[in-house]
Amino acid sequence: MSETPILLSLAAMVGGFIRGFSGFGGPMIIIPILNLFYPPSLSIWIMALVDLAPNTYLVPTAWQHARVRIYLPLIIGSLLTLSVGVYALVVMDALIMQRVICVGIILSCCLLMSGWLFRGQLKTGSWIAIGAASGLVIGATLIAAVTSVFLNAASRKTDQNRANFIFWASVIGVAVVVLLSRQDIALTEHLPVVAVLTVIYFAGCIAGTLAQRRFKNTLSRQLTLALIMIVASASLASSYGLLG
Repeated sequence: MSETPILLSLAAMVGGFIRGFSGFGGPMIIIPILNLFYPPSLSIWIMALVDLAPNTYLVPTAWQHARVRIYLPLIIGSLLTLSVGVYALVVMDALIMQRVICVGIILSCCLLMSGWLFRGQLKTGSWIAIGAASGLVIGATLIAAVTSVFLNAASRKTDQNRANFIFWASVIGVAVVVLLSRQDIALTEHLPVVAVLTVIYFAGCIAGTLAQRRFKNTLSRQLTLALIMIVASASLASSYGLLG
């Protein structure tokens, strides 16, 4: 399809910008687009590799705001369950998986947009449990929504939430790549796609980080989540043949 490179490049640029701006959300933009052209297991394999590079840029920018008492338990919990999620990704039907991913993205955005705030302070055990739940979800879908929802529900400190997410995602992203590399998912012929998307995504991420330093208002965040929901909804509709 002649429109494939253009659509994927646009998704990579927008997704990279959102990843840099908010610390999360890049895969939530790109995976529904990748799923239009590839089976979900391959889409997530491609996205997992593409998402590695921005961490080398994002982690140093988040260092001063990250809190080890939060991101370390999240990492530990996620590593405990990640392999189960990856197994589900590999064995589940491709079309069902595509729809699960899209619905998961939409519901997550609704929760984030609602402004839900957790009452009380989460302890270390709670963060480990949240990490474990997130490990299952991210392993199967590469949707990091569980972590995003609880970080934002536990605190209104956006810089701190963004930093904790970046530190958690930098470790879990590598773990996902390691686990997927052990699965029987053909990737070699798609490495040029990975390379091109990585460059575009990284450029978008830098632009998003620069914008984040200037614009930190709630409206920007809500518009970002609305865009993610639109993309996921379009991909879901496409899976049912509603977009032609």
